[in-house]
Amino acid sequence: MDFISKAIYIFQPNLASIMDEMAPSFYTDKEKEIVGKLFPTCEKISIDYAVMEKSKDIFTLPAEFGWSDLGSWGSLQTLLSQDENGNAKVGKDIRLYECKNNVVHVADESRVVVQGLDGYIVAEKHGQLLVCELKKEQRIKEFSK
Repeated sequence: MDFISKAIYIFQPNLASIMDEMAPSFYTDKEKEIVGKLFPTCEKISIDYAVMEKSKDIFTLPAEFGWSDLGSWGSLQTLLSQDENGNAKVGKDIRLYECKNNVVHVADESRVVVQGLDGYIVAEKHGQLLVCELKKEQRIKEFSK
């Protein structure tokens, strides 16, 4: 058993129990169903608060480096290089016309042409396309239902 797993058993026994219950389904056709049922029952706590800060065997070293949680499209936009109009792009063939302040993220094989958007997310994943105002990104889960 690895160090983190041992620490979870020590500091988060309820989580460890749920992990043990889910583990046999991993990489099987039942994984999605079992994880979908059990994962929501886990306490919503970050690994650093749950385990790392409690362990006497984990050490830190002071360091200077930038940090971003990357928990949102807006934060991703700030880390990506942007064109002269504030557009951030991830993908091989993205063409923007009269656009500014957008984040466009598509699979490399996709060609995307966008005209006239200001402050939007345009994202494609697994054949699904999302077009959403950046300022309404907190509603993405609602939109995807």
